[in-house]
Amino acid sequence: MKVGGIYVLLHVHVVYTIQQAGFFKLIQNDHKLPGYIIQQKMVDSKAECAQLCITRNCFSFNIDNDNMNEKLCEVNSESLQFQGTSLTPQTGSDHYQKVPDIFNVHAVWYHGNTGNIYALTDDRIVYIYADENSLHKPPMQVTDLDNMLPSLTTNEIHDIQFMYAPTINFTRVFEGANIWLYEKDLPKTSPNYFPKAASFVYGVGIPAAPDAVFMTASAYFVKDNIIFISNGSVIDSYDITDPNPTKEFQNVPVINGITSATETGTTGVFLFFENSAFIRYDTATKLYTKSRLHGPQ
Repeated sequence: MKVGGIYVLLHVHVVYTIQQAGFFKLIQNDHKLPGYIIQQKMVDSKAECAQLCITRNCFSFNIDNDNMNEKLCEVNSESLQFQGTSLTPQTGSDHYQKVPDIFNVHAVWYHGNTGNIYALTDDRIVYIYADENSLHKPPMQVTDLDNMLPSLTTNEIHDIQFMYAPTINFTRVFEGANIWLYEKDLPKTSPNYFPKAASFVYGVGIPAAPDAVFMTASAYFVKDNIIFISNGSVIDSYDITDPNPTKEFQNVPVINGITSATETGTTGVFLFFENSAFIRYDTATKLYTKSRLHGPQ
C-alpha cells in the first residue's frame, strides 16, 4: 500500500539519520532518568524517539518498552554522565543514553581563573568546556593551538602537556624534557631564561616526555601509569593502578594508558584521560566514575 510504503521509507531514513548522528545505548530496563525531561511525545518505535532526541540536542531518553504498541518517549537534557544524576525504577520504561564519538585527546588542562577545561585534540584543535560538569556536552568553544599560543613553535602535539598556575597566570608547556613558560599568550624568556630543562625546575627524576602533568600544591607527572610528585625535587613515585590504595592516587582503573590528566575546580577531584574516555577520581574516598568527553555537535 502506498501509505505503508511511505512509512517504510521514512523509517529507513530515521534509522540512517540516527546512525549518522550517533548511537544510543540501552542503559537499564525498567528504569528512567527523572527531572531532566525537555519533551514528551507518543511514538511508534525507539528509532522515532532517538530521532526526536537528536533534533532536540538531547543526551538520553526514556521510552516505554516493547510490550507497548504506542510508546511514551521522554527526551532528556542530561544523562548519567552528568555528576549527581541517577536512574529511578519505572516498570515498563527503558533508559537509553547517547554514546559520544571517540577521538584522540593529547593534553587536558584546567584554567584556574575561569574554571574552563581545555582539551587538545588532533590537528592542534582545542576544545574548551565551561567546567568539569560540562564535559559530557559539546564544547562551548573550538579553537586551535596556534590561535591560543601563537608563539608556540612546536609541531609535535603528541609530546605536549600543559599545566596552569592560577596564582601567577602562567601556563607551563612541556615538550619532551623541556618546559616553556607563557604569561597569557606570550612566552616568557626571563626570569631564569625559559625554555629550560623541566628537571631543572622540578628536580632530577621526573620523567622525560610525561604522559600527563597537573598541579596542586605539588607538581604531578605521570609516565606509564607511574606518578611522580615534585616540590622542586621528586619526593615520591608509585603505581596509580595499585588496587590497594595507601597513597593519594591509587586504584585508578587504567585500561590502555593515560594520555593526559588535570586537576579540577573541586578540591580533591582529578580527571585522568585515556583519549576521550576519562576517569573522575576522588582522592578523599579513592572512588571513581567513568565517562567520556563530548566532541562538537
